[in-house]
Amino acid sequence: MRTAGKPGAANAAVSIVPSGSAETGEIGKIIMKGAYKARSPPEKIVGKVQAADSPNFNMHGHTMLWKELDAKNPAKGYRCQGDN
Repeated sequence: MRTAGKPGAANAAVSIVPSGSAETGEIGKIIMKGAYKARSPPEKIVGKVQAADSPNFNMHGHTMLWKELDAKNPAKGYRCQGDN
């Protein structure tokens, strides 16, 4: 869930109600699950590959590689695994 300045811009609208109010009785339990998605932005990946003895690797090479390998497909196993 993302928070935003306007309710229409958020993924979900959340209202805070005071304890003991009529609305409180209607709410049994609210569970909010935070989701941290580990990301490796392309710039970070290009930097790591360049540092690993491939100085000519660039953003274009990264794009061509992930398209060739279909790396966005979760079944391929190329997704981020918390290596931030």
